[in-house]
Amino acid sequence: MRVLRRLCSIALALALVWAFGTLVWIDQVQPAPQRQVAMPSVVAVPPGDAIAVCPGAVKRPTAGEGDVAYDPQFDPDATVIEALQRGIVEGGQGGRLVPLDGGAATNLGAPFALTTDVVAAEPKRLEAYSTQTEPALATGAVFQHLADGDLRGVAATPCIAPSTEAWIVAGSTEPGSSARLVLVNAGLTNVTASLELWDAAGPVEAVGLTGLVIPPLTQRAVLLEGFVGDAARLASHVTASGGELAVFLQHSRLEGLVQGGTELAVAGEAPAYEVVVPGLSLTGSDYDAPRASALRVLNPGAAPANVTVELWGPDGVTTLPGLEEAVVGAGLVTDLSLAGLPAGVYTAVLTSDQLVVAAGLVLRTAEPEAPEEFAWAASARGAERAFLALPSSDLTAQLVLGAGEAASVSVVPIGMNATAGEAVIIELEGGQSRALDLAELGGDDSTVALELTWTGGAARAAALTVVAQDPEGQMISVVVPSGRWAQPTELPVYPR
Repeated sequence: MRVLRRLCSIALALALVWAFGTLVWIDQVQPAPQRQVAMPSVVAVPPGDAIAVCPGAVKRPTAGEGDVAYDPQFDPDATVIEALQRGIVEGGQGGRLVPLDGGAATNLGAPFALTTDVVAAEPKRLEAYSTQTEPALATGAVFQHLADGDLRGVAATPCIAPSTEAWIVAGSTEPGSSARLVLVNAGLTNVTASLELWDAAGPVEAVGLTGLVIPPLTQRAVLLEGFVGDAARLASHVTASGGELAVFLQHSRLEGLVQGGTELAVAGEAPAYEVVVPGLSLTGSDYDAPRASALRVLNPGAAPANVTVELWGPDGVTTLPGLEEAVVGAGLVTDLSLAGLPAGVYTAVLTSDQLVVAAGLVLRTAEPEAPEEFAWAASARGAERAFLALPSSDLTAQLVLGAGEAASVSVVPIGMNATAGEAVIIELEGGQSRALDLAELGGDDSTVALELTWTGGAARAAALTVVAQDPEGQMISVVVPSGRWAQPTELPVYPR
C-alpha cells in the first residue's frame, strides 16, 4: 500500500512537471498578443504673442559711482542730439509698449502700428498679439546720437526677440576700452544666465560667469573687463535657463582723452558652416593700413577652422588675398582684415569646414589726435519679409541689400501714421550689394520705416547703415532687421 502511494506521488509529480514544461513551451512558441497602441491626433495650437526688447540709453562704464567733479573741458557726459526709439507691431490684435521700470504702457492698434518714443534709462518691452490664425511681429530700433563726451558716436540698435542663447562677436577690454554686457529679463520669472568668453588666446577661465540671476522685468550689466583684461578681441556666449533674455553689448573706446567711438552690439547667427555678414560700408584703405575694418571670427570648436571669405560688392563678387584660405585656430577669436578693399558697401559670406560665428567691424578712422568711430554688424540672413525702423532726419540712413543669386526686393516706405507708400522694386544681380538712399526708395523726411519683401535670391542680406556727419569725423552704426513672427505649432494628443 505504501509502495502504491509512493508510485502515485511520483506519477503526479511527473504530470505536473510535464504540464509546466508544456506551458513554458507554448509561451515561447506562441507569440504574445500585440497591444494596440492608439495613434495620437494632432492639434493645432494658435500662434502666441511676439515680444521684442528695445535697449535703454548707453551709459558710461563708471556711471553709478557717485558724484564726481570734472573739468568742463573734459566732461565725460555727452550732449545728446538724438535718443529715439521706434517700435513696429503687426498683428490682428495690435500690441503695446511697456517700460520695464513700471511706467505707463502705450497701446498700439491693429493690424499694423508704429510708435515713437524717447529712449529711457531702462529697456522697454514691445508686444504684438496674434489672432487664432494670423501670427504677429514685434520689431523696431533705437537710435542714439551723442555729439561729445566719452561716449561720442552713433549707436543704432534693433529691438530684439528674447532667447535662451546669444552669441555676440564684438568688444575688447584693451586699456581705454569697455565691454558692458547687458542682460535684460523682460519676462515674469527669474532667469539664470551663464557666460562663456573667448579672446585671441582662447577660452577665458574666470570665476563668477555662471549662475547670474536676473529678476523679472529688470536688467543686469556685467563689465567684461572685470573678467578678462587687455583683450583686443572678444566673443561672448550667453545661455539662459528659467526663461529668455535679450542681450546687448555696449562697446566704447577712449585713447587717452580722445574718443574712440561707442556701439551697442547684438547677437548674430549661432555657429554655422556658412555665415552672412551684411551692411559693411567701407572707406578705401591700403593693404598695409595699421587700422582697418575687419571680420571678427570665433571658432568655438576643438579643431582649426579653414575659412573662405567671399565679398559681394557694388560690382559683384570680390576676394582679398589671404581670405581665400584663412585659418582660425581652435577656440580662438581672430580678426580678418578688410584692408585693401575699394570704398563701397559689401556683404561678407564666410564658408568654413568647422562651425564658426562672425561679425563685421566697420571703422571710421580720422587724423591723429582726432576722434574715431566704429560699428558692429551682426551676422544675419535676410528674411523673406522684414521691417526696418528709420531714424529722424538728424541722421542719414542707407539701405544696404545683397544677394547670392539674382533677386528682386520690394521696398515700401511707411509714414508716421502707418500709411504705406508706393512699392519700389530693387533688382539685384547675383553676388552684388547695393546701397540705396531714402529718396531712391520713394521715401522722404516723413518716412519712419521700410517694409522689405524678397523674391528669389540665395543667402539674402539686408541692413541699415546710419551716419552722422561731424566736423571731427563721420559717425556710423549698422542695424540688421530683427524680430521674429510668432508661429503656430502642432501638438500630439494621445487618447486616454
